[in-house]
Amino acid sequence: MGIGEAMPTVTLEEFNGTVSIQLDSVQTQMFEEQLRKVRGGWLIRLINWLTTPRVRTFATAPDYLIKVDNQGQQTVYEIHGGYVLRKVGETTTYNFYLGLLMLEWLYGPTP
Repeated sequence: MGIGEAMPTVTLEEFNGTVSIQLDSVQTQMFEEQLRKVRGGWLIRLINWLTTPRVRTFATAPDYLIKVDNQGQQTVYEIHGGYVLRKVGETTTYNFYLGLLMLEWLYGPTP
């Protein structure tokens, strides 16, 4: 994110839509940094796109959704199993271990 750019709004939402929170600026920045790390640069994304089969589908519903609203452009990510990240509409998945911490943000700490 460059100087003068508005920070996107990031919302965590349970898949069935009953629990939802909006991340604060520190949490949003942490999410964006981790997303950049796991997705890699443009060359890595191109290689992943070229080598990933186009027919893979998920048989399970996601644990929760991450909705990123960047000046009207909305991107939705799914978290499966607590740490598998998939952008809706793409077949490539990433190990996204921040997803486990985000579960605690969504539901609160477990006793």
